Amino acid sequence: VPSIQDHTTTLVQVYERIIKSKARGGPKSLQRLPAPWRITFDTNPDDCNFACVMCEEHSGFSTKQAQRKEAKQRRRRMDIALIEQTVKECAPEGTREIVSTLMA
Repeated sequence: VPSIQDHTTTLVQVYERIIKSKARGGPKSLQRLPAPWRITFDTNPDDCNFACVMCEEHSGFSTKQAQRKEAKQRRRRMDIALIEQTVKECAPEGTREIVSTLMA
């Protein structure tokens, strides 16, 4: 496992190569797609109950859910019509993967 310093140095070098490549017009093998190849829908983030320590929403260290409840805000839930419309528009354009998640 590399040290954080070595890892950071390597990442900076990668970013510098990408920036230089873009300045020269970028690699010829890259092409812009008419739609994303994968779409991830975060359908109901307030319903997750895993309480992962690294989660900005549900960790025991986070106050976001308590603030939402105190402000009497409803749980966030994505309307299925939005998902259906997005899939209807993107699938014919080349989207190959649809992922539904609740942040878990």
